[in-house]
Amino acid sequence: MDKIISSVLFLVFALLVLSQNEELIELQGDITKQKDSVQYVDGINKESINSYEEVSSYRINAELDINEKIIKASQKIKWFNRTDFKTDKLFFHLYPNGYKIGSEFSKGYKFKDEHLSSLEISTLKINHTEYQFEYDISKSRNSKDSTIIRVDLDFEIMPNDSIEIYFEFQTKVPLSLKRFGYAEGRNFFFISQWFPKIAVFENEEWLNNPYYSYTNYYADFGNYYAELTVPKNFVVGSSGVFESSSKSEDTNTFTFTQKGIHDFAWFAVDSILTETDYYKSSNKEIRIELFIQPEREEYLSRYSNAVKNCLEYFEKYVGEYPYEKVTLVDVPRTSKSGGMEYPTLFTVSADLFSPVEVGYPEKLVAHEFAHQYFHGIIANNETYEGWIDEGLASYFATKIMEEYYPDLLINFRLASYFPVFGIQLLNYNEIPLIYSIDKYKQAPAYRQYINYYSNPIQGKISDSSFIHDSKIVYRNTNYSKPELMFISLERIIGEREFLQIISEFYNRYKFKHPKGRDLIDLIKSNSSEKLDWFFDGVYNNDVRFDYSVKSIIETDSLNYKIELVRNEEGIFYNDILVVTENDSLWFKWEDSSRTKYLDVKTESQLYGVEIDPFRKNVFDYNYANNSLKVSSNIWPALSLSIRWFFWIQNALMVLGSIG
Repeated sequence: MDKIISSVLFLVFALLVLSQNEELIELQGDITKQKDSVQYVDGINKESINSYEEVSSYRINAELDINEKIIKASQKIKWFNRTDFKTDKLFFHLYPNGYKIGSEFSKGYKFKDEHLSSLEISTLKINHTEYQFEYDISKSRNSKDSTIIRVDLDFEIMPNDSIEIYFEFQTKVPLSLKRFGYAEGRNFFFISQWFPKIAVFENEEWLNNPYYSYTNYYADFGNYYAELTVPKNFVVGSSGVFESSSKSEDTNTFTFTQKGIHDFAWFAVDSILTETDYYKSSNKEIRIELFIQPEREEYLSRYSNAVKNCLEYFEKYVGEYPYEKVTLVDVPRTSKSGGMEYPTLFTVSADLFSPVEVGYPEKLVAHEFAHQYFHGIIANNETYEGWIDEGLASYFATKIMEEYYPDLLINFRLASYFPVFGIQLLNYNEIPLIYSIDKYKQAPAYRQYINYYSNPIQGKISDSSFIHDSKIVYRNTNYSKPELMFISLERIIGEREFLQIISEFYNRYKFKHPKGRDLIDLIKSNSSEKLDWFFDGVYNNDVRFDYSVKSIIETDSLNYKIELVRNEEGIFYNDILVVTENDSLWFKWEDSSRTKYLDVKTESQLYGVEIDPFRKNVFDYNYANNSLKVSSNIWPALSLSIRWFFWIQNALMVLGSIG
């Protein structure tokens, strides 16, 4: 009976909102060599060739067997000791071994047999001498983990010395569970974090952390050359620029090269729509490579325009994009490889029905493209400080959406599929029962507000990213809170000044490995505001913020005593607005007191008081109590506050109904 009711409700509601059915066209893509560019050398512009320090460079030969779902490969690594310290050990990441039962990575996922993977090494040579390796669990919380290997050398690698490392290995390609793997029902293989990667050696320490459930990666910059062999009817795209291809009876081999990157991902597919576009500025052009699923052809122009918008925004406000191309890969519906960034390449996905007012997939494109700058070029250690790149990518995705897509509407999904503009209050088996179909504008970053409000005191931004075993807490401390921190800083410092600081951060640390303290120190030293109190409360603590206007008492004619209260542990320096019939009076609250009293003498009737009218403190848990009126008059600042709170409430209802 429940199924019958659900089906009837679904059909009735679908008829109300479904207006058209697009015909899907399947096209077969092809790759041809791009014409030589006078501006780029092996994928990087000439001005940037000397901007990065080559530490680990890879020459890879790999063949994909789509029937057995394995990759047979060999690789040579040229590794330079660019530190001031010697070492007699080497460490390598074997990320595919995370897809084993009992691994550190497996704590966050439920594996089926088809999700399992492994990286098996058959040969390991260093400077042409064979070596053995051992699995290293010195930084793992799991004795069964095999995502790190250690090689003990019989010699020391001195500062400025280099070595050559040779591997022969085989990697099992799993059904995609997270990023790496093949798509069910499609000949689509996305190959990422698939080869032995040498760990980072810095400050006399090997950063040999295992592969955790939710954190990402850390690697040195270098140059990549890859020859990738696939069945003859397959198309290949990668982190590198395409150089050439050769054919045999059953296979094609594609050659790619790329200077100045710290990772190499690729994909192979037998049927996909391919398109090349260009972003052109006054002195250069950047090639945009688009690989789109055949059933999503209608998104082609939206994807292309979104990438162009991102390039325009970043080059205007942050800095130059240094590479020859950027590749967007639209993954199939059955793939779990979407929504991830790699150097010069990122993956996305889209729904069959998604009007531009929904903001999807544009917001996803903006976020993943932002990672080209923040982690692709600013290569922070995501295992420890994922908040740097995830927070900045989220912040800039919001900025791009405000700039180019300002009219996004709140929506909910019918049966998790059809987007409907409005607010859903109650549903039955994902069929809306009580709802309002109307157009309500989205507040910027409203989903991050929801995430924060749901978990305001579970984890600090300053926590090492890998310590959180909860995905909710990890996302809150690495995505939501950091973006809100940057939004708050922008409102305190001013948008123009804050963007200039981030631009300075990018240009100072591009092709380097900055730490969180580098970014924070730069913000402090370049801001006209004193911000120690801000980072103490927002970055170093996990406390609630809630300020309120408790009372307004007229003690004598036009004399008022105003009581303000800090209800929670969080301390924020606030502006106080007192509005009278003829004037606006401003005060400051810049201390840690729990209560503040204002004795105000006015020349006209006092209408109301508001704490933080410009919402600089985006962490305030309850905006509704920030203001108090003593008159029935509706004055603009309070009206703004009420409208803001209304949108937040709308967003809460939407997110609550979807979950």
